[in-house]
Amino acid sequence: MVKIELNLRQKSSGWVEGVCPFCAKDRKHVLQISPDGFWVHCFRCGWNGSLAKFEQDSGIKVNFTFSKNIKPPELEEYTIEEGVPITKSKKAFSYLQSRNALSYALLNGWKCTPEKIVIPVYQYGVCVGKVDRNYTGLLRYRFSDGFKSSLLLFNYDNARYYNTIVLNEGIFDVISTSQALPFCGIMGLFGKNMSCFNSEKLRHLNPEEVVIMLDSVEKDKEVKRAITEISLKLCGLKRVSVAFLKEGDPNESSIKEIQEAFTARKVLL
Repeated sequence: MVKIELNLRQKSSGWVEGVCPFCAKDRKHVLQISPDGFWVHCFRCGWNGSLAKFEQDSGIKVNFTFSKNIKPPELEEYTIEEGVPITKSKKAFSYLQSRNALSYALLNGWKCTPEKIVIPVYQYGVCVGKVDRNYTGLLRYRFSDGFKSSLLLFNYDNARYYNTIVLNEGIFDVISTSQALPFCGIMGLFGKNMSCFNSEKLRHLNPEEVVIMLDSVEKDKEVKRAITEISLKLCGLKRVSVAFLKEGDPNESSIKEIQEAFTARKVLL
């Protein structure tokens, strides 16, 4: 357990959080230390480095223990009772064809209703929730009650054994990128932010490379900030790189455009 200094505390995930000694006036828990002690980062002032460097620069000794075998989260099995197979709906069939996702949906047992596609989400072979994708309307996506996106990565089970892992934002982005890069494992963040728990899951997979491929800067001006934060959380991996699409997102891009972005990727760490 953590030796309490600067109000440091260890969370159930093994991560340590506390007040940053380099932020003189900020008493919030903006400092994060990874369970293996390799990565320390302040989300306020931006200080980052190893635990050894933190102790040297701050003059503070941090003592805590960590088991390197990360435990899967305790997630309840979720049963999807609504909907019919997508082959029974011409609307769902056509919609998934337009999103280049029909084959993936058939293989993974997606369902549909007259208003939406029902997408199951699996973790370690167990369905732990669903995401509804409406055909129309402002609220396109809706997660099932109790859905813990901070503990989940879309397509994790199918992608975790690859040497190269590519991170996308959305569900359909993952499917399109998988078609373009079948030699990589593609995972979805359910957005453009990565939780500390999910970064630790990737750390323990120990891939040869993690490639961050989010929406283009032209589509989302916040993408560069998100890439910086994700890359910092992945410090310690063998190789972290970023692939920039010229416009749109992977689901809006051709196979050639995705492959060109991947080929031209830049190493960050």
